[in-house]
Amino acid sequence: MAGAICLLLVASSAWPEEPRFFIHHAQAGDTLLKLANRYLVNRNDWLIFQKFNTINNPKAIPLGTQIKIPVSGMRLDASPVEVIATTGSVTSSAGAVATGSKINEGDKLTTGEGGFVTIKLADGSMLTVQPKSSVRMETARQLVNTGGVTDTVVRLDSGRVETRVAKQRNSAARYEIRTPTSNMGVRGTVFRVGADESGKRGQGEVVEGLVAVSASSAPSASSPKSSEALALGAGFGTFVEDGKPPSPPIALLSAPDVSTLPAQIQSPDARFTFSAVPSAVSYRAHVAHDIAFTNLIANASSPTPDVAFVNLPDGTLFLRVRGVDMNGLEGMDASRAFSVKARPLPPALAAPIDKSRILSSKVTLLWLASADAVSYRVQLASDDSFANPALDEKVASGVTLTPSMTVKPVSYYWRVASLNAEGETGPWSATQSFIGVADVPILRAKRATGMMPLEVDASSAPSHQVQIARDERFTNIASDRTILGNKFDLGSLAANAYYVRVRAVAGSEKIVGPWSVPRLLEVYPFGGGWWLSVSHSPAPVPANR
Repeated sequence: MAGAICLLLVASSAWPEEPRFFIHHAQAGDTLLKLANRYLVNRNDWLIFQKFNTINNPKAIPLGTQIKIPVSGMRLDASPVEVIATTGSVTSSAGAVATGSKINEGDKLTTGEGGFVTIKLADGSMLTVQPKSSVRMETARQLVNTGGVTDTVVRLDSGRVETRVAKQRNSAARYEIRTPTSNMGVRGTVFRVGADESGKRGQGEVVEGLVAVSASSAPSASSPKSSEALALGAGFGTFVEDGKPPSPPIALLSAPDVSTLPAQIQSPDARFTFSAVPSAVSYRAHVAHDIAFTNLIANASSPTPDVAFVNLPDGTLFLRVRGVDMNGLEGMDASRAFSVKARPLPPALAAPIDKSRILSSKVTLLWLASADAVSYRVQLASDDSFANPALDEKVASGVTLTPSMTVKPVSYYWRVASLNAEGETGPWSATQSFIGVADVPILRAKRATGMMPLEVDASSAPSHQVQIARDERFTNIASDRTILGNKFDLGSLAANAYYVRVRAVAGSEKIVGPWSVPRLLEVYPFGGGWWLSVSHSPAPVPANR
């Protein structure tokens, strides 16, 4: 026979024994016959009161007398159980599951990957079923005429549940979560329950309150104390394996530090990185709409102290993170509120591609349409902070913009944001950059004697790189200089035939343009005369030579 865990919140070290009793405080006019008519299934069985109480006169009971009524003989009504939140894949043996759905005794709830469902019991207790779990409402009842004293038993076949139990108003109240190896009952606390798929291991983690833990299997020679109770306080966990006593109390891991996590994100996909928890082997995190984490929308686990979520909705959300130890016990929670402002979603930038070079004085910006957008806002700047954008323009329709400005030989950065039908602006897209390439310099044909001053046309660049080579392919370089301005002197060259080319250089990043068309430079051996040809044809020999 499989072992079992019993977790009950108790006021002292004594273990509460069955039968359970509802305590009635005698009022004016009470008689045992009237009480039987009010509470019992068999209304003629009023003598049962005498079995558990000392009442001298069944027709004249002193005011305030505490009368013990065995729950086993009391009338029961169905207790309402309502779905208050659901996310992802959640199915029920009784039909569709949605917020507001009623769960009846015997109904089974199953969650898929990423599925959550939170149900509220008649006494206000909350039970949240985690992803990939299977739960059945074994008992969902109220004791008749007790003011709402509930009798609730939940069966967890596999997976995990987390529950916040309302403080029970009477000792007759019962709230239990049973697994194939465990029975966990409380009277006002916060705890978690897990059951593995094999049905041979259960675990419990106490967040608030005091819990007594016991294995129900009979003592064996190897485990003579397997049925003894174990006191388990807040901040401790235990696990029970089939046929073994509960593990000694294990301190739950401390809560992670999430104080430095961002308070706002501008993407529906988010990754949160936090400091590692000592002794943690993995981490679990949840995102919910509410601070009580009853309306969960996302679940994540990770072997490292960072968790990722996708497609989070806009608005205020709550993150909860905990470490998991080597026993599989989940530690204390750290939570943090954050907001998502990701919509309308920004478009993806298409052209020019990032870090490309623009060979024209004009550029056309192109992006992909965003489903949320009715118009766009485009910014273009010379620095990626966009502190002083050179362009900040709204595009009412379409996904292209050709700025009227002339592209200069510097780096540019651009980004686009979407605007929805209400005129709300979403977050900016990723920033991309491009480089304006300087105009191609032109060397004019020229003849002179003495020094070799040249001038570059059609270039506004602040500097120029000049190369002189002994071959047209520029593999045998005779001179390579970068000179400020567009006027420069080639200096003294030995008589020979050379090739000259020039390119513009701009900015501290040494942005360079394309090379000019190579020109043939002939330096004559007599008197320092020279000729720069516009073609590769040799210059005519001067008449005086």
